[in-house]
Amino acid sequence: MFAAVRHFNKTIWLIIFATFASRFVLFMVWPFLAILLYQKFGLNEFQIGMFLAGSAAVGVFFGFYVAISPMLLDAAKSY
Repeated sequence: MFAAVRHFNKTIWLIIFATFASRFVLFMVWPFLAILLYQKFGLNEFQIGMFLAGSAAVGVFFGFYVAISPMLLDAAKSY
């Protein structure tokens, strides 16, 4: 398994590193964002939870959209 990892293209390594970095930053920022939303904007715990869950849901949706739409376009061109 690790032998195959060594042969990854530079683009794949860039995607892996960028995904790791963005998720790392995201999980470091969320606790402070929750505190900010509570103290500065007066949101309650439920509203903060819905805000963060909505943010995650939008991220997942656009992640799939960006990943799948080029594949669908390529598949449509082949017909």
